[in-house]
Amino acid sequence: MDGEEPERRRGVATPQPLRRVLRFFRVRGAVVGAFGDSISTAPSYADPLAQLLGVGYGEQAIGGYKTSDLLAYLKPSMTSRYTDSVLLCGINDVIQSVSAATIEANLTLLLAQLNNPVVVCLLPFGNYAGWTSGKEAVRVAVNDWIRANVAHYVDAETVMGTAGALKPAYDLGDGLHPNDAGNSALAQAIFEQGFNSTPLAEG
Repeated sequence: MDGEEPERRRGVATPQPLRRVLRFFRVRGAVVGAFGDSISTAPSYADPLAQLLGVGYGEQAIGGYKTSDLLAYLKPSMTSRYTDSVLLCGINDVIQSVSAATIEANLTLLLAQLNNPVVVCLLPFGNYAGWTSGKEAVRVAVNDWIRANVAHYVDAETVMGTAGALKPAYDLGDGLHPNDAGNSALAQAIFEQGFNSTPLAEG
Protein backbone atom coordinates (compact mmCIF):
# COMPACT_ATOMS: atom_id res chain seq x y z
CA MET A 1 0.00 0.00 0.00
CA ASP A 2 2.99 2.28 0.07
CA GLY A 3 3.67 4.58 -2.82
CA GLU A 4 3.62 8.34 -3.08
CA GLU A 5 0.87 10.65 -2.05
CA PRO A 6 -0.83 13.03 -4.51
CA GLU A 7 -1.30 16.65 -3.82
CA ARG A 8 -4.70 17.07 -2.18
CA ARG A 9 -6.37 19.62 -4.41
CA ARG A 10 -9.98 20.55 -4.87
CA GLY A 11 -11.52 20.75 -8.33
CA VAL A 12 -9.85 19.62 -11.51
CA ALA A 13 -6.23 18.85 -10.72
CA THR A 14 -3.24 17.30 -12.39
CA PRO A 15 -2.81 13.93 -10.65
CA GLN A 16 0.42 13.65 -8.69
CA PRO A 17 2.24 10.51 -7.49
CA LEU A 18 0.51 9.02 -4.50
CA ARG A 19 1.38 7.40 -1.23
CA ARG A 20 -1.84 5.56 -0.54
CA VAL A 21 -2.96 5.99 3.04
CA LEU A 22 -5.74 3.51 3.71
CA ARG A 23 -7.82 3.41 6.82
CA PHE A 24 -7.81 -0.32 6.33
CA PHE A 25 -9.25 -2.47 9.07
CA ARG A 26 -11.83 -5.24 9.18
CA VAL A 27 -15.07 -5.36 11.08
CA ARG A 28 -17.38 -8.31 10.52
CA GLY A 29 -15.17 -9.27 7.58
CA ALA A 30 -16.43 -6.44 5.33
CA VAL A 31 -14.33 -3.60 3.93
CA VAL A 32 -15.84 -0.85 1.77
CA GLY A 33 -13.78 0.90 -0.89
CA ALA A 34 -14.50 4.48 -2.00
CA PHE A 35 -13.51 4.91 -5.66
CA GLY A 36 -13.42 8.19 -7.56
CA ASP A 37 -11.96 11.68 -7.59
CA SER A 38 -11.38 14.42 -5.01
CA ILE A 39 -14.96 14.16 -3.74
CA SER A 40 -14.00 10.72 -2.42
CA THR A 41 -10.62 11.69 -0.93
CA ALA A 42 -10.22 12.38 2.77
CA PRO A 43 -11.98 14.12 4.30
CA SER A 44 -14.96 12.64 2.46
CA TYR A 45 -18.17 10.70 2.89
CA ALA A 46 -16.19 7.46 3.35
CA ASP A 47 -15.41 7.92 7.04
CA PRO A 48 -18.97 8.68 8.20
CA LEU A 49 -20.29 5.95 5.89
CA ALA A 50 -17.96 3.37 7.43
CA GLN A 51 -19.13 4.45 10.88
CA LEU A 52 -22.76 4.02 9.85
CA LEU A 53 -22.04 0.58 8.42
CA GLY A 54 -19.71 -0.48 11.21
CA VAL A 55 -17.04 -1.66 8.79
CA GLY A 56 -13.54 -0.86 7.67
CA TYR A 57 -12.94 1.24 4.58
CA GLY A 58 -10.29 2.44 2.18
CA GLU A 59 -10.05 5.09 -0.52
CA GLN A 60 -8.91 4.60 -4.09
CA ALA A 61 -9.54 8.16 -5.22
CA ILE A 62 -7.34 10.91 -6.63
CA GLY A 63 -8.18 14.57 -7.16
CA GLY A 64 -8.73 15.54 -10.77
CA TYR A 65 -9.33 11.99 -11.96
CA LYS A 66 -11.72 11.36 -14.81
CA THR A 67 -13.31 7.96 -15.36
CA SER A 68 -10.60 7.12 -17.90
CA ASP A 69 -7.88 7.95 -15.34
CA LEU A 70 -9.47 5.71 -12.74
CA LEU A 71 -9.73 2.90 -15.29
CA ALA A 72 -6.03 3.19 -16.10
CA TYR A 73 -5.07 3.36 -12.43
CA LEU A 74 -7.02 0.48 -10.92
CA LYS A 75 -5.53 -2.99 -10.71
CA PRO A 76 -7.11 -6.24 -9.50
CA SER A 77 -4.86 -6.14 -6.44
CA MET A 78 -6.55 -2.86 -5.46
CA THR A 79 -10.17 -3.76 -6.10
CA SER A 80 -9.88 -7.20 -4.50
CA ARG A 81 -9.16 -5.62 -1.10
CA TYR A 82 -12.79 -4.60 -0.75
CA THR A 83 -15.88 -6.71 -0.29
CA ASP A 84 -18.07 -3.77 -1.31
CA SER A 85 -17.50 -0.64 -3.37
CA VAL A 86 -18.86 2.89 -3.73
CA LEU A 87 -18.18 4.57 -7.07
CA LEU A 88 -18.56 8.34 -7.46
CA CYS A 89 -16.68 9.49 -10.54
CA GLY A 90 -17.40 11.48 -13.68
CA ILE A 91 -17.79 15.12 -12.69
CA ASN A 92 -14.27 15.94 -13.92
CA ASP A 93 -15.21 14.33 -17.25
CA VAL A 94 -18.23 16.63 -17.41
CA ILE A 95 -16.16 19.70 -16.55
CA GLN A 96 -13.60 18.77 -19.23
CA SER A 97 -16.31 18.27 -21.88
CA VAL A 98 -16.13 14.48 -22.17
CA SER A 99 -19.26 13.10 -23.84
CA ALA A 100 -21.99 11.34 -21.88
CA ALA A 101 -21.52 8.22 -24.03
CA THR A 102 -17.82 8.03 -23.13
CA ILE A 103 -18.49 8.52 -19.43
CA GLU A 104 -21.17 5.83 -19.49
CA ALA A 105 -18.87 3.39 -21.31
CA ASN A 106 -16.10 4.00 -18.78
CA LEU A 107 -18.48 3.57 -15.86
CA THR A 108 -19.57 0.24 -17.32
CA LEU A 109 -15.95 -0.93 -17.45
CA LEU A 110 -15.31 0.29 -13.91
CA LEU A 111 -18.36 -1.52 -12.57
CA ALA A 112 -17.08 -4.77 -14.05
CA GLN A 113 -13.95 -4.46 -11.89
CA LEU A 114 -15.58 -3.62 -8.55
CA ASN A 115 -17.02 -5.97 -5.96
CA ASN A 116 -20.69 -5.34 -5.10
CA PRO A 117 -20.66 -1.77 -6.46
CA VAL A 118 -23.00 1.02 -5.46
CA VAL A 119 -22.87 3.99 -7.86
CA VAL A 120 -23.57 7.53 -6.68
CA CYS A 121 -25.17 9.85 -9.23
CA LEU A 122 -23.06 12.89 -10.10
CA LEU A 123 -23.63 15.73 -7.68
CA PRO A 124 -25.02 19.07 -8.89
CA PHE A 125 -22.43 21.78 -9.56
CA GLY A 126 -24.46 24.79 -10.66
CA ASN A 127 -22.42 27.25 -8.58
CA TYR A 128 -19.06 25.99 -9.83
CA ALA A 129 -17.06 28.46 -11.93
CA GLY A 130 -16.80 26.01 -14.83
CA TRP A 131 -20.53 25.28 -15.07
CA THR A 132 -22.30 25.67 -18.42
CA SER A 133 -25.74 24.59 -19.58
CA GLY A 134 -24.11 22.16 -22.01
CA LYS A 135 -22.08 20.51 -19.26
CA GLU A 136 -25.16 20.34 -17.08
CA ALA A 137 -26.97 18.49 -19.87
CA VAL A 138 -24.18 15.89 -19.89
CA ARG A 139 -24.36 15.48 -16.11
CA VAL A 140 -28.12 14.98 -16.30
CA ALA A 141 -27.74 12.46 -19.13
CA VAL A 142 -25.17 10.44 -17.19
CA ASN A 143 -27.38 10.40 -14.11
CA ASP A 144 -30.36 9.28 -16.18
CA TRP A 145 -28.21 6.46 -17.56
CA ILE A 146 -27.13 5.42 -14.05
CA ARG A 147 -30.74 5.28 -12.88
CA ALA A 148 -31.76 3.20 -15.88
CA ASN A 149 -28.81 0.81 -16.07
CA VAL A 150 -27.16 0.36 -12.67
CA ALA A 151 -28.65 -2.16 -10.28
CA HIS A 152 -27.66 -0.35 -7.08
CA TYR A 153 -27.33 3.41 -7.21
CA VAL A 154 -27.72 6.41 -4.94
CA ASP A 155 -29.71 9.36 -6.24
CA ALA A 156 -28.11 11.91 -3.94
CA GLU A 157 -29.21 15.01 -5.84
CA THR A 158 -32.40 15.54 -3.86
CA VAL A 159 -30.39 15.28 -0.64
CA MET A 160 -27.36 17.32 -1.70
CA GLY A 161 -28.74 19.77 -4.22
CA THR A 162 -31.20 22.55 -4.82
CA ALA A 163 -31.96 24.22 -8.16
CA GLY A 164 -29.12 22.36 -9.87
CA ALA A 165 -26.46 23.34 -7.32
CA LEU A 166 -25.10 22.05 -4.04
CA LYS A 167 -27.13 23.26 -1.09
CA PRO A 168 -25.28 26.18 0.55
CA ALA A 169 -25.18 24.30 3.86
CA TYR A 170 -23.33 21.43 2.14
CA ASP A 171 -21.00 23.44 -0.12
CA LEU A 172 -17.30 23.64 0.76
CA GLY A 173 -17.23 26.97 -1.05
CA ASP A 174 -16.34 26.11 -4.64
CA GLY A 175 -19.74 24.83 -5.76
CA LEU A 176 -18.27 21.39 -6.41
CA HIS A 177 -17.10 19.72 -3.20
CA PRO A 178 -19.18 18.92 -0.12
CA ASN A 179 -18.10 20.28 3.25
CA ASP A 180 -18.18 18.19 6.44
CA ALA A 181 -21.94 18.53 6.77
CA GLY A 182 -22.32 17.63 3.11
CA ASN A 183 -20.12 14.57 3.47
CA SER A 184 -22.21 13.40 6.42
CA ALA A 185 -25.42 13.92 4.45
CA LEU A 186 -23.97 12.09 1.46
CA ALA A 187 -22.86 9.21 3.68
CA GLN A 188 -26.36 8.96 5.11
CA ALA A 189 -27.86 8.88 1.61
CA ILE A 190 -25.44 6.15 0.51
CA PHE A 191 -26.19 4.19 3.67
CA GLU A 192 -29.96 4.44 3.21
CA GLN A 193 -30.23 4.09 -0.56
CA GLY A 194 -27.23 1.93 -1.34
CA PHE A 195 -26.68 -0.47 1.51
CA ASN A 196 -30.19 -0.98 2.82
CA SER A 197 -30.95 -2.63 -0.52
CA THR A 198 -27.48 -4.15 -0.93
CA PRO A 199 -26.37 -6.01 2.20
CA LEU A 200 -22.64 -6.03 2.85
CA ALA A 201 -20.75 -9.04 1.58
CA GLU A 202 -18.99 -11.32 4.01
CA GLY A 203 -15.22 -11.09 3.90
